[in-house]
Amino acid sequence: MNIQTKIVVLCLSWINCLSGNCAFNPINNTVLEAFKKSSIELKGNYPKTEFSQPNFLEGSWIDYKQYYVYFTQKEIKKTTTLFNWKSTKCSFINQILTQNSVPKQFSVLPILLSGGNSSYKNKNGGVGIWGLNYPSAKRYGLQLNQFVDERCLDSLSTIAAAKHLNHLLSIYNQNIDYTFLAYISSPSLVNKAIKRANHKSLDSVLLKMGGNYMDWLKAFHALAKINNQFIITHKKETHTVLAGLVLEKPLLFEAINHSIDFNTNRFQELNPQIRKNKIPENYTIFLDSVEHQNLLDNLDSIYFFQDSVLLNPFFNEAFEFTKMLVYKVRSGDYLGKIAELYEVTVGEIQSWNELNSTRINVGQELIIYTPDSDTTKYFVYKVKEGDSLGSIAKKFPGVTVDSLKQLNPNQPIKPGQLLKLKKK
Repeated sequence: MNIQTKIVVLCLSWINCLSGNCAFNPINNTVLEAFKKSSIELKGNYPKTEFSQPNFLEGSWIDYKQYYVYFTQKEIKKTTTLFNWKSTKCSFINQILTQNSVPKQFSVLPILLSGGNSSYKNKNGGVGIWGLNYPSAKRYGLQLNQFVDERCLDSLSTIAAAKHLNHLLSIYNQNIDYTFLAYISSPSLVNKAIKRANHKSLDSVLLKMGGNYMDWLKAFHALAKINNQFIITHKKETHTVLAGLVLEKPLLFEAINHSIDFNTNRFQELNPQIRKNKIPENYTIFLDSVEHQNLLDNLDSIYFFQDSVLLNPFFNEAFEFTKMLVYKVRSGDYLGKIAELYEVTVGEIQSWNELNSTRINVGQELIIYTPDSDTTKYFVYKVKEGDSLGSIAKKFPGVTVDSLKQLNPNQPIKPGQLLKLKKK
């Protein structure tokens, strides 16, 4: 085939591809899974973006043009959205890569590997926008335990990823392709493939690696090409002023949400690294200034509810086997009305809440058990200053020190503590 024929064939292939009918090497949906699932949205009007078409006669261009067309034609809106996200919300990426002597091509990895999702988990155990695996994250200083996974924190994970990429670049003599392949797989896999390929061309190494690594490389080069010509269409975001907070002991979200009006979704947005249903102790979290002050103002009452109710052995048992409600008194409420609402008696509400009269106040919290609950056989007593198990037992007919110990095991009593007592 002479050069003129080759040019004609390539031109026809290019025209066919632009029409959405690429006959050569169809794109791999597995490689594009994170990109397709991206939930990043562009605020404001969708900007019109035009990408130039590279010279498809260049040696490397024919390898990844189907992905380039996919990103710049079929999915141009999503591509533009994610590049704007990278350039605005995550504008620190380029700076951190530069500080670690990592080429800017690698700044597109969060788009390809996670679609910009801070909590993304890939099939190989990688987490966060950079898809960092556990060993790499630990090696470069990220905190990972049952409550915190800092791979989900974009800024810290970018620092760890940049250090990891710098290390891989030094191993592969600054070769971007081998560094990329080692990053998404492992250096051992790449090294074995190079050895089996007798240190020949990249194509030979890719064949020895198997899998979808050729497609991963094509998608990476396509995004890197776009990155070279992308123009920011949105100004950098003005970040809300945040306040840091370090707690001296763990705090359950359930206790917070019960006690104050708290935006849990906003908290998770600001602190995606928090894994479980509690905020750990001695760890810095960030909140909007208003939420920060609200939490500080109510911290004592939140901890009281957590310690006396949620972490109380009686309530742990009650939550597991019964339906316990905490009702906040509203304007116009009275015990008879509340009792009728939940199909219980006024006397039971008084018993559960140690009320000496039927008077209640707006905002007061009442413990209520539904009639089908086993705990209607019990009531709750709040320990007062000077109380002992013996003095409490004498106050209630049929209650003994032994029965108190049996229902409230392994805990010395203290003022404010709630004790479970069995009705006569």
